[in-house]
Amino acid sequence: HLEILIRQIMHFARCFEDKCQAISISITLLFLSGKMLEGVKASLSTLASLGEELSRSPWWVPKLVIDFITPSIVQKHLIETETKLAGLSDETLLNYSVMVDPSKIMAMELMANLYDMLAFSYEALKASFILSKMIQITLKHGMSPLSPLAFVQFGNYYAIVRQLYDIGHHYVKLGLALMKQSPSRSHDCQIILHSAHTRMHVEPLQTACEIFLDGFKAAMKTGDSRYAMTCVHFYDGACFWASKNLDELVRSMEATLKQLRFHKNLLLISIMLPVVRSTLRMVGESVIPQQNSLTSVFGETHNEEDLAGKVSSAMITKQFIECYEAFIFREFDNARNCAEKFFS
Repeated sequence: HLEILIRQIMHFARCFEDKCQAISISITLLFLSGKMLEGVKASLSTLASLGEELSRSPWWVPKLVIDFITPSIVQKHLIETETKLAGLSDETLLNYSVMVDPSKIMAMELMANLYDMLAFSYEALKASFILSKMIQITLKHGMSPLSPLAFVQFGNYYAIVRQLYDIGHHYVKLGLALMKQSPSRSHDCQIILHSAHTRMHVEPLQTACEIFLDGFKAAMKTGDSRYAMTCVHFYDGACFWASKNLDELVRSMEATLKQLRFHKNLLLISIMLPVVRSTLRMVGESVIPQQNSLTSVFGETHNEEDLAGKVSSAMITKQFIECYEAFIFREFDNARNCAEKFFS
């Protein structure tokens, strides 16, 4: 039904701006269905229409790449962004002008979605370029509701990728401060969720897990089911590694998986299933069989193996969890085989 509504909006829209929100929702649906290439293409095409052209690649290129973004270009862009930020105090940024250009506000939303797709596809180089671009748009056109997210993600880049935890944590805290000053609450859940990634490196893991529940509460306040499900998915994953009570964790994971199926979030289902199976085995319960009839929001049926093959993060999670599980159960030959797949 949602797909029909989107087609009607596209048909009756009087101008491109009227179509933008429907396009954004369409891209989100592609993302959640594991259709990364189609989502990236649609994002780049729409961004070009908004005056933010990022790609010079022909659409037939069968890879999740933005070809012209090379390491040297990314490095140059990041240095430019760092130089601009170095000349601005936190107080200046907290009192920065507000973005009013609707095309730039929409571009920020599309770039946030594009960042997620690239990150889940392990295109870290391109994802960092998108973050840098979002901050430069903010510095030129003012703070948008998604600017705090850009600063939080920029902090994650410093902390997790470059392992400069003090700098990364500083930008995360700045992003959270900007979020509290924003008149819009619609993206709080998104910002809180991503702030957890760096905070889990600098704060105790057992308490940092609770940040995802804060994100869940913020999502429920605004009716954002996508990020509500993402928050509980990450909460379950964090609790798995924090060694919380396994019986409670199984119940939480089963409830999360049920909701993900209801919302047809194939992306998170494909990432979560290996962790659920491992947890069930640890508590001595029967393991969920391979799933061969997962239905997307587009009404298409997929099997679990196909989804893992299409989504890099799902395949890497599967291989890592299988290696970890084999190791803790002392199945060392299997662990070695899984490790070889993971590192290949």
